[in-house]
Amino acid sequence: MKIILAINYVDYSDASNYSRKQCQEIALFVLNLNKPDNVKVVSFNYPDENVKIPPSFMISKSLKRDPVKDFKAERRLPYIKEIFNSCAEMDCDIFGFINSDILIPIGFFDIFKENKDVYLFNRIDIGETVGHHKFNDKHFRIIWDKHPGCDAFFFNKEWWLNNRDNFSNDLIIGEPTWDSYYMAIVPHLTNNYVLKRDVYHTWHEPKWNDKTIGGKHNLDIWNGLKKELNII
Repeated sequence: MKIILAINYVDYSDASNYSRKQCQEIALFVLNLNKPDNVKVVSFNYPDENVKIPPSFMISKSLKRDPVKDFKAERRLPYIKEIFNSCAEMDCDIFGFINSDILIPIGFFDIFKENKDVYLFNRIDIGETVGHHKFNDKHFRIIWDKHPGCDAFFFNKEWWLNNRDNFSNDLIIGEPTWDSYYMAIVPHLTNNYVLKRDVYHTWHEPKWNDKTIGGKHNLDIWNGLKKELNII
């Protein structure tokens, strides 16, 4: 089984983003440590971005769509479906996306033996950034184990190719509700999915905001789906 795991590496060069930079660095170190050989990690970025990832990871500077140009968003953030479609063009059986600061535990990839169409993962927020060895030994403090958002999505490639037209083309990552959209629509497309709480995240102040142009953009798409599916 071949698995593509997509990330979007963020260049936190600003000193004010030190905690986020540290969270990302440790998460990528843990991912590199814990992933099996059949998992290929690919960071999808824009052509002019500075990307510093472990040598065993791939970089695809193939992102084209830009919300700053498309609708004057404040930040240049990838469209999630552009990433998913790029993954589906690669040699794999399963592909997915995780936020670049998500900590993947040992044994995480065993779940893909269950042969589901879709795999969704809620996160567990943990305390201050921990060293990778402490994380793998589960020496950390849980802050919130009921986070409603999803930070990891994986799809059977064949299923995605047959169903991707049901998903909006225009949701951007790094802003609210794109994950809520995917979580809500998947059960309407397949019963063969799983929702787990098997990924971890070192808590920090969120950068997204549903009052920004990008946030309102995602929120409008999410509200449209809620109306269509009669979600209160």
